[in-house]
Amino acid sequence: YTMGIEQFSDQLHPSLGPTKLWGFKPTNYLGGPPPGARHLGGIVVAQRGTPIQFTFRNNLPPSHIIPVDTTIPGANLAKNRTAVHLHGGLVPWVSDGGPFDWWAPDGTHGESFLNNTILNPGAALNEAEYYYPNNQSARLVWYHDHAIGITRINAYAGIASAYIIRDDFERGLRSQGLPDFIEN
Repeated sequence: YTMGIEQFSDQLHPSLGPTKLWGFKPTNYLGGPPPGARHLGGIVVAQRGTPIQFTFRNNLPPSHIIPVDTTIPGANLAKNRTAVHLHGGLVPWVSDGGPFDWWAPDGTHGESFLNNTILNPGAALNEAEYYYPNNQSARLVWYHDHAIGITRINAYAGIASAYIIRDDFERGLRSQGLPDFIEN
């Protein structure tokens, strides 16, 4: 799958105008044409035991939409860096998205950034590859930015979304009255 990380506008409340945000935008979408970018968009629904490999494309502009406190260690680096971390996911270390695994649209990257070397040596400068085995029981986890020094503002800006792992046990619970996930 391919997922953009971009700047966009979304209406967060009916009485507010559009708000500038950063976030995930699917570019390959199984349910038809990809939807426009939305706050907390790019929700992933995975099946236990069925691995997923993502190409994340960092298309963020050079300036952040939130003021950056450069006195925090690591925050003085590129403002449009990101590292994708599956919070609660059991993943190989090269796909963990640690704080020094960041990359920027121009191809600069942190000292732990090796995922393209291992998963896709031909990736474009603004791309990073991540592999999620989904070998854990059904659960809601989330994926978010984890770049050193700017994790908090990148998540606040919108680089965060849900990742749902389903399994046969959870499917059995739905037959007992647990509400089903509605797909559009």
